Amino acid sequence: MMINEKITRPITEAKYLSTENTWRYRSILRVFYTQYEKIRYWMYKEEVTQELKELPLFQDYTIDQCKQDLDTLVEWGNLIPLQDTKKAATIEEFKNKQFRYQLSEYAVEIERMTIKLENLFVEGGSLEPSLLERIKNHLLQLPNMITAEDKKVDLWWQDLNADFKRLNQNYQDYIRDLHSIKAEEMMQTKEFLVFKDKFIAYLRDFIKGLQEHSYAIEEILKNLEPHAIDKVLKKVCTYQQSIPRIELEISQQDIWQNIEGRWRNLNHWFLGTAGKESEALKLFDMTNEIIRKITRYASQIVESRNSAANRKEEYKKLCQMFLNYETWRDMESNEWLDLEQDRGRIRRHRVYRRLMMAPVVYQEGLEDADYLYIKNYRNMLQNDFEKQFNAALHLQKNAALLLMEGNKNYKDTFPSQKSISDIVLFINRGIVEAVKSGELSRRENDTIPLSIPAFETLKVLRGMDQNLSRNVYR
Repeated sequence: MMINEKITRPITEAKYLSTENTWRYRSILRVFYTQYEKIRYWMYKEEVTQELKELPLFQDYTIDQCKQDLDTLVEWGNLIPLQDTKKAATIEEFKNKQFRYQLSEYAVEIERMTIKLENLFVEGGSLEPSLLERIKNHLLQLPNMITAEDKKVDLWWQDLNADFKRLNQNYQDYIRDLHSIKAEEMMQTKEFLVFKDKFIAYLRDFIKGLQEHSYAIEEILKNLEPHAIDKVLKKVCTYQQSIPRIELEISQQDIWQNIEGRWRNLNHWFLGTAGKESEALKLFDMTNEIIRKITRYASQIVESRNSAANRKEEYKKLCQMFLNYETWRDMESNEWLDLEQDRGRIRRHRVYRRLMMAPVVYQEGLEDADYLYIKNYRNMLQNDFEKQFNAALHLQKNAALLLMEGNKNYKDTFPSQKSISDIVLFINRGIVEAVKSGELSRRENDTIPLSIPAFETLKVLRGMDQNLSRNVYR
């Protein structure tokens, strides 16, 4: 890419978008653009003033103010003035220079851009497999373009690029919307269940089309002869260079770089580059991940809805069970398990109990039902613990734990101001050093099995009193 004077110069035509009287300048140019779309290209200041005075903001707007604003827009290059000598009926009118005004090319394009920006949220995006099919059909026609007229080849090229551009813009907008905070919140509402199946069916239909057509496009691109591609692209370049342009000089090199760059990007989209997967494959993975997310949220909503009716009673039973325990041994001996221990209320009670009573809940293998429950229903658990205990649920790679504020003492918190906390932290540092030195080894779930003799021979305890070490362990 070359950086030339055209790129480095300021675009004064865009100055009206952000200045002191932007609200007046933008309104004037929007009036001109609206008439431009109706194939009315010229307007007098009287006509502009009349159009504006119909708006509430311009009730006190005068023709002198309009003339001043029009002169400013002429100075910035947004309007092109033309003196209309035919309108002058007297010498005095001729001296006053009656002008009519027309939008400049820059102003037309800037207004189109602002309208597009204003309506971005309305247009949105979509996933249409038909675009992939159209691109496939265009590529199948490439060998026939070698002998076709340059004009027909250019039309084929424009259609191919238009479909490829739409595919890119639509999928990016659609995926962006699905990853937005608003979409995340919407997926977690009960109302989302109404059209969940339709939503998933739409995504799966696109995946099916993506698989079918992207693989076909890959094969087509791989089998195209390089000399055929080069010949067709040069025909496009030749035709585009032959198009007469007013006040616009484009070199053959610039045209070729643009055409060759577009073809290269289309190849990379479907075939990828060295060491990087294709955009088509990334889109396939992203769409599948969205389906998994939707399914997960829907399951959480159903689980929450099914349990909401008796949640209050379950809390009462849970509290009653805790109140009946006199020692921790009573709790250990009174397992609430039955034949359905990994389903429904039994599992939920067990998970809540483990999170509340154990310092850390470790993942015990890939099929650990309790840990999978914590991962899948993390939001529901987090909401419950925040509401009931003002505690935060932290989920790591292979461990889950609750953290409470220091002033929230349910029995006790760690670390506290007690000496035992200092001792435990001191010993923990010694254990960490023993792991680093190889004296101790960790299991896959990050736990360290340690017998009493092994504990008492740790280096960190060698300088401590033997009785103190036994008391700390107990």
